[in-house]
Amino acid sequence: MRTSGKDRGAARLQTITLLVVVLAIVGVFAYDGVSVMASRVSTENDAQTAAYAASSAWHSHPTNIDLAYQAAVASVAGKHETVLTRDFTVDPDGTVHLTLRSSVHTLVFHRIGALRKYTVTVEHGDGNSIS
Repeated sequence: MRTSGKDRGAARLQTITLLVVVLAIVGVFAYDGVSVMASRVSTENDAQTAAYAASSAWHSHPTNIDLAYQAAVASVAGKHETVLTRDFTVDPDGTVHLTLRSSVHTLVFHRIGALRKYTVTVEHGDGNSIS
């Protein structure tokens, strides 16, 4: 099929360019969304692990809550997560309750005010090493 002199693929080039730009934008938001969801799952798992480690330390030294807290902190060391001191409690049976806070690094979400709240993950963990 022959084209006229003025239509030599310009519309196709514009369509392909627009498609590439739209897919790039959607891809960045999808990447950030997956990062946020992965952070939530990872932080939830780490909260349970930290609570179990703290409970183990508590059962080894039942009167030293600082040692139990340090065990929880050590279990999440290097993961950019924080064990919140205000929510760290130990029940008489040795069950540890704690809250873990994590900030996920995103490409776009942390720059948009309405989406910034999704970059911070707060998960609760409960654990008892003797069950």
